Amino acid sequence: MKEKIRKFVEETLRRNNITTEICDDDSLILSNIFDSLDVVDLQLYIEGIYGIPPAALADDLSRIDTINKIVNYISENVKHYTQ
Repeated sequence: MKEKIRKFVEETLRRNNITTEICDDDSLILSNIFDSLDVVDLQLYIEGIYGIPPAALADDLSRIDTINKIVNYISENVKHYTQ
């Protein structure tokens, strides 16, 4: 799962011409590396691959602010939304 998320993040950075190397605990959203459209793309990616709707994140985007947090968020919620 982490490799899929890392690949998505790297593709998003490349699309935005960002050459910064990102570690698994580096902030994506709160640091403004991801803009609002990137966040929407990430939410839709999570929904498309793992079935977790974007509305589940509406209150607290910090839960998906790093690659590790995204993986943890998906792991904690995927069973709830796929049953």
